[in-house]
Amino acid sequence: MWRRCLVRHLGWEQYGFAQKKFPTHSYKSPGWSWITNPGPTIVHATYLEHAKVISCAITLADDRYPFGEVKSGQLVLKALTLPAPLEDETVLYSMDIGPSGKRRPKGNNCLLLLGYAVNKSFIALVVERQNDGFYIRIGKALGTYGSDLWSAEDAEMQQITII
Repeated sequence: MWRRCLVRHLGWEQYGFAQKKFPTHSYKSPGWSWITNPGPTIVHATYLEHAKVISCAITLADDRYPFGEVKSGQLVLKALTLPAPLEDETVLYSMDIGPSGKRRPKGNNCLLLLGYAVNKSFIALVVERQNDGFYIRIGKALGTYGSDLWSAEDAEMQQITII
């Protein structure tokens, strides 16, 4: 049932004061889910979806509680990706809070296109490649109206596993 709207709700961000009131001391899984955010959340819903869910799996901390704590999770998406542009005035980043504060885009990050909002701006995840080949979500990016970023030569369709 929820799989139909999963991509639509991946474009979440922490609401303003979350870092001060709700510090994140360690990584929580599944990091792609808004439920791991320790404070208020805003969802920038994707209406024209581009990414496709290939698979999604979670491991519960206790199988007796189907709506209880999640121990781990994997989300496999097929989507258009780009190296995360660090200097582009058409991209507005909203980075997640990590163990040492607000995360920052680096060289091993990429943007994963979720789709487009009603106003035609793009919504993308900022993901960081880990040593094991998996990715973690470290933020969200919104592209201003009219951005042609996704028509660039660097854009590549990939299948990415986010934990």
